[in-house]
Amino acid sequence: MKIKYAIIYAALAAAFAAVSIWVALSKGKNAKAVRAKFRLGGLMLTVSSMLALTGCEGGLGIFTPSCYDPVVPEQVTFTSAEQSDVKVGDVIAFKVMETAFPSYSYIITGTESKEIQSGSLVLDGNEGKIAIAETDYRGPLVLTVFGVADEEKHFLGHRNFNLK
Repeated sequence: MKIKYAIIYAALAAAFAAVSIWVALSKGKNAKAVRAKFRLGGLMLTVSSMLALTGCEGGLGIFTPSCYDPVVPEQVTFTSAEQSDVKVGDVIAFKVMETAFPSYSYIITGTESKEIQSGSLVLDGNEGKIAIAETDYRGPLVLTVFGVADEEKHFLGHRNFNLK
């Protein structure tokens, strides 16, 4: 379906170029030429918006407004906002705003998304703590917290750290 709009758009562009030459040759005094140029311009805008709305493999065609997933809002706040360097044994405290999940889990990844540590979380109210386990890895870490429902993980939030 998208290729059809591209062909129509190319034909409209050629017609618009021809009408623009007609307007230029008449020095803008031919009302028919100017009117045709405006109509073709409006059609080009319509077709270009249709091209923008169609796409995304497996989408709903013209009714799919975007090919991008919306950004998921963070549901986790970390207690120490300025803490960026951690070491083995440090405890990272956080609060979960969305406590409607039956269980929670986390994963700590290093460079190239290599799993360093993961597990289930037990929250005290809406607060949780994760201790950095013994590892030989040193460098950047990403701690990601998930809510788990029906064996499906739902992203709640993440934070970057540097393991010293």
